[in-house]
Amino acid sequence: IEPLITDVEMGMSGWIDLLRFVGEPKDKRVIIEDYKTAEADPAKWKIKLKEYAYQLNFYGTILYNFGYTIESLVVWHWSSTHWEKHVIQFVPIKDYISKKGNQ
Repeated sequence: IEPLITDVEMGMSGWIDLLRFVGEPKDKRVIIEDYKTAEADPAKWKIKLKEYAYQLNFYGTILYNFGYTIESLVVWHWSSTHWEKHVIQFVPIKDYISKKGNQ
């Protein structure tokens, strides 16, 4: 089941494929993971990966606005025969950071 995350005040929402908690849930540390099976062409994949990174940073910003620490973002890409793991550093999206700051 994909969790739905929202920040109604900022007009943000999204479905996360896998939200992995690191340590105890009260620590509010997470890894956001997404699974992609679409693009196999390596040249096009590099462009798509940038789009997916923005998508996951958007989700991360929602959680960041509620005091979560985003340990990393991970895109899993099916490459015809196996899953490839792409780890992306979280960067909050400035236009969506809550005016209240990181709670």
